[in-house]
Amino acid sequence: GPRDRLALSGSRQPVPRLARPRRTLCALWIVYVTNQWTRGLLANSVSFSPNGFADPGRYVNIALNFTPQTYATLLSAFTAAYAIASIPAGLIADARRRVPVLSAACALWAGAM
Repeated sequence: GPRDRLALSGSRQPVPRLARPRRTLCALWIVYVTNQWTRGLLANSVSFSPNGFADPGRYVNIALNFTPQTYATLLSAFTAAYAIASIPAGLIADARRRVPVLSAACALWAGAM
């Protein structure tokens, strides 16, 4: 067809079509909503009230006796582990088929939350 002739002449490469665009968009939307929901859940389950009173049944850091410094250390450790794990994860995603790798990563992340 005309697209093949364009590709052979070197002027334009054919653009591959996404096999299931609606399913892909829906899956990405679910991942995005889940990500934002879990971040909001974590943000709303921590309180460093200046008056010193907070409900230990509602706030995780109060129930675990976390000081602001302990919580900051925990978040720093998470950020460092996330940054370090991103390097081999990127190499794996480049070396393998992306769909199974990203699907497994999303499932692992959802299971961890």
